[in-house]
Formats: sequence, structure tokens, C-alpha cells
Amino acid sequence: MNPSRRCLGAMALLSTLALVGMGCGSGATQTFTGPADEVRAATVGNLGKVLVDGQGFTLYILASDRGSGHSTCSGTCADEWPPMTLSPGNAAPIAGPGIKPWLLGLTTGAGGGEQVTYNGWPLYRWPNDSEPGMATGQGVQDESGSWYVLSPAGDVVR
Repeated sequence: MNPSRRCLGAMALLSTLALVGMGCGSGATQTFTGPADEVRAATVGNLGKVLVDGQGFTLYILASDRGSGHSTCSGTCADEWPPMTLSPGNAAPIAGPGIKPWLLGLTTGAGGGEQVTYNGWPLYRWPNDSEPGMATGQGVQDESGSWYVLSPAGDVVR
């Protein structure tokens, strides 16, 4: 084996060990490897079980969407809070563990794409959650309104 291949192999092994160590040492109890358009339930901080995507990122609702049947978040709002949309080729969102499939649905998002809903609430992501299990968007108040997470029952968690 040439020296550069040996070096690459050693770096790959160290990277793998570092990732395993981070998962064990950080108290992480859940691993997420599902598709981005999967909705599942997971325990997030002190919020309890809430909706996350297949990769473990917390999903949010905009309080002003209530009763509208569609997303009211467009323009800058949709840039700051990207809507959860379907992956190309998928006709429906995926119900993961802890989710009531009959509460999943679709609506036309403000940008025209198919946006995933849960219990009638359009779902959004918050880019400031830099890793799975974070919920830094919970309770945020901005020019678009108030942002919250949902329980697996479809209820707003305040």
C-alpha cells in the first residue's frame, strides 16, 4: 500500500472513531438516518416528544397558519424558515416512528411547491438548529409571527 493510501485509511478510521465517540460522549440516544421528508416523533430537550424530520431536525409551525389550510409564510419568511417539502419523486410524506399517518398531508406552499402538513399545520425548518435535537426556534417571535413545535398528537407545544 502506498503512503498516501495508508494516510487516507488512517484518517477515515480516526474520523469514524471520532463520530462514534461523539455519539457516546454527548449523551445522544437517538440516531437518525431517514429521508428528509420523513416526519417522526423524538424527544427534544425539555419539550418532550415533538415532530422532527427523518434526520432528527426539529420541525416548526407558524401560529398565523392556523385555520388557513395553507402556508402564509413567503418571501423573506420562507428564506428564514424553509418549508418542509417532498423530495423529488415522492408523492407523499413518510410517516416515521411515533407519527399518526392520517395526520400527515400536503398543501401548496407559498412558493408553489408541495409543503408537508401535520394535523393541518404546514411544517417548516429553522436553519439555526445546526444539529439534530436542537429547538432554538421554539417560541421565536418575528415579523412573520410566532413559531412553535408540534406534539405527535398534532397539538402546539408552547
